[in-house]
Amino acid sequence: KDDLPNRDLEESEVKALLNFYNGNILKTTIIKLLATTGMRIRELAEANWGKVTKDSNGYWLEIVGKGNKKREVKLLNHVFVDLCKLRSRRGLSNLISKTDSSPFFPNKLNQHYSFKYLSKYVIEMIKDSELTFVKNHNRTNNISPHFFRHHYACRSIEKGASIYQVSRSLGHESIQTTELYLAKMMNRTQNASNVWDDEDY
Repeated sequence: KDDLPNRDLEESEVKALLNFYNGNILKTTIIKLLATTGMRIRELAEANWGKVTKDSNGYWLEIVGKGNKKREVKLLNHVFVDLCKLRSRRGLSNLISKTDSSPFFPNKLNQHYSFKYLSKYVIEMIKDSELTFVKNHNRTNNISPHFFRHHYACRSIEKGASIYQVSRSLGHESIQTTELYLAKMMNRTQNASNVWDDEDY
């Protein structure tokens, strides 16, 4: 528990990455998908377009997580639009169809990315930006795709989701795993000093 690396990724940092890579549809779409769905990089790499559905709440993607457990992630409308632009560039259809076996997130050959390649790609992309927070010496590791899962968990709680909702959305077997993701944020929000006024003493 205490050995978990610092995996904080603030909203401002995600926005800084998006701003840095503005105009690069591939890189910004990867960032948006990871930040707004909480998907594991393997889940993104292995997802199929035929698992996309639409209802009155928007677009959904069924993915297969750890232990072959299926769950759905919501695709924010603007992220879905960006993904469709990328797929169009690859010459793929954006028609929602259960029979479409193409990759959800295709590579140049319109095949699935290797999740290990995609993970390395994300790490290098973030390093190459050389943004101030990326070069922060307090970070013990490279910023990996998994940081975006922590980001998704923290931002969801901040926006009013319950820890149970977050746990289900991330595909965690135990809510205790979700609590680890949120530990630092929870410690700060529940700190007794928050009841003090800045003017005290």
